[in-house]
Amino acid sequence: MELLDPSARVNRLLGDLFPFHLVIELGDEPIIAGAGQSLRRWMKAPLLGKRFLETFRVLRPTEVPFDEASLATAKGSVFILDSIHLKAQLRGQVALLGHHLAVFLGSPVLTDATSFERLGLSAQDFAPHDVTLDLVVLQMVSQMQLEDLQDRASELDEALKDRDHFSHSAATDPLTGVSNRRAFWERCRAVLDNNKRLSLLFIDVDNFKFVNDVYGHSTGDSVLRAIAEALASAVRPGDLVGRLGGDEFAVLLVEVDDDATEAIIDRVMRTARRPMQVDNQTISVSVSIGVVSSTAGKSVDDLVKDADVAMYEGRTLGRGRVTWFAERMRTDREEQRLLAADLEAAVEAGDIDAVYQPIVRLGDRTVVALEVLARWTHPTRGAVSPAVFIELAERSGLIGTMDRLAIDRSLMALARWRQDLAPDLGLQVNVSGRSIGPDLAERMSAAVDAAGVPPSAVTVEVTESWLIQNEKEVAAVLDDLAAIGTRIHLDDFGTGYSSLAHIHALPITGLKIDRSFVGKSAESEKSRRLIAATIGMARSLELDVVAEGVETEEVAALLKGLGCELGQGYLFARPSSEADITALLAAGGVTGQPVDNS
Repeated sequence: MELLDPSARVNRLLGDLFPFHLVIELGDEPIIAGAGQSLRRWMKAPLLGKRFLETFRVLRPTEVPFDEASLATAKGSVFILDSIHLKAQLRGQVALLGHHLAVFLGSPVLTDATSFERLGLSAQDFAPHDVTLDLVVLQMVSQMQLEDLQDRASELDEALKDRDHFSHSAATDPLTGVSNRRAFWERCRAVLDNNKRLSLLFIDVDNFKFVNDVYGHSTGDSVLRAIAEALASAVRPGDLVGRLGGDEFAVLLVEVDDDATEAIIDRVMRTARRPMQVDNQTISVSVSIGVVSSTAGKSVDDLVKDADVAMYEGRTLGRGRVTWFAERMRTDREEQRLLAADLEAAVEAGDIDAVYQPIVRLGDRTVVALEVLARWTHPTRGAVSPAVFIELAERSGLIGTMDRLAIDRSLMALARWRQDLAPDLGLQVNVSGRSIGPDLAERMSAAVDAAGVPPSAVTVEVTESWLIQNEKEVAAVLDDLAAIGTRIHLDDFGTGYSSLAHIHALPITGLKIDRSFVGKSAESEKSRRLIAATIGMARSLELDVVAEGVETEEVAALLKGLGCELGQGYLFARPSSEADITALLAAGGVTGQPVDNS
């Protein structure tokens, strides 16, 4: 049975089913004949009864006259209704139900909390609807005898439940329950279209890979759900939390100044840092946040990218930081993008070079080990600082491949040196914190087996700052490395905090005193005392001690007098190629002439 006229009974039925709909009478003078309850409050009474094209503009497809002939061919189109005075949008489709009757079914597009109040609506009125499913239900209604609706109420109720379920799923991240990427994008776009001031927070969970690796993906999912709940509890009712993917979240703050934004960020940081009970375990995480503010003139993509690059720049200084976007970061980002593409090509082509810096016995200047270091010479930029390309490799996910290639290449070189020139020579490798995962020991074991060198000839260097920040995650990995016989040194010792309380619980076999202390030791009594204390502590724990950054004979003599046995620095040798190291070892493996640093 067709619905041939917008009778009161039909309008009541449609109003109960579809809160955002319009009944359109077709004829010479198309008018809005009726509307759903929520839409009536949204539109306000003065708009009802107006000509359709007086109130709304059609954006897609191009403007079409609303008559029976055009709707008969365009009923699958998507229309965007934009109320002139209220600056709010409704997207939907028109279904032709009779010769002179059409129904527009819409899904409201969220604007902001101010609009809710001004429109006399609540957030519940804006619960997303799936227009396609609404049309299915509408078709069911059109096929029913009105008198039979009561008897078929249960069937219709099930259809509506399905509609609501799928509508909610279309806008919600299934894991965390916050908005998904698409819904977050649409909300941001609506706010920007309305020229509202907004702040956007790009949030990344620090060190989330280790949570997955150590506790398992199920626990990792629980942590993400807990983070989403923490974010939702820290923001205001009118703000929006979304999950963009993986461990990346975003928060949209509407109509806030910088002071209000900072206050909300402070709540977010404090809430996210609270220890959480997950699967009978207490897990603590932190988040890094990039912040950007805007009113108009930028796309959602641009805003998210700006906040993303701000977050990453802050993270280079340490985790758990908040960084506001600055315009110069955009230029830096493009520069980084181009450099990252070149780095990826260099890694794939095997153009990242390995160089080696000797570690010597201070007593006789004999080379006892080599530290392998990565170097990259760009085809047009020349030598790129390791501080630049290593950090870029970590951000772009290339660091794992770089570490594996460096380990494999240097172990093969070590095998040749031990066989031909220095049978007791050791190798020290720096492993990025992002490469330290549960499979590191297995990969290291396979690499030493392939090279034919004993695991005890290899020392893995872990920075003190990384260890202190990620002790729980790293401890199991270090235990696995020690179990296969690999030695472990704590690099940059003295630059972190509270490390002495943890060394005894970890399989550390040596310490590298940071160059910042070694370089000042000749003129600073405090530095000398710190070095002496470190050496004394290491001896009591039977740990090796390597002083790095030795550049003068005065410092070398001072270190030797304090009881330090091993040193590394320009006084002995700069990082050198495999060929140069071969020549050095062939000449007896003794070095130590001061270098001209002018």
